Amino acid sequence: MKVIPDDSMPVPGFERHAYMCSLCHDTENRLTFNKPPPERETVSVLVAPPIAPASTVPLRAAPVRSFWGRMIAKALGR
Repeated sequence: MKVIPDDSMPVPGFERHAYMCSLCHDTENRLTFNKPPPERETVSVLVAPPIAPASTVPLRAAPVRSFWGRMIAKALGR
């Protein structure tokens, strides 16, 4: 029926709740504790530095050599 914060307690969060019976209209008061919601922590967000644009110069593909081609090139000092 009614909720009133109770500041007489040393810990915040206590409330006085008033209830009324819908049949006999008898009222009752209860002291309840509603835990306050936890405080939100602030989180700093790190932003990544911008990425440099890709180079427009085409890459040269390395020639594909077979095993024997690599061995001959190594023997000739190429």
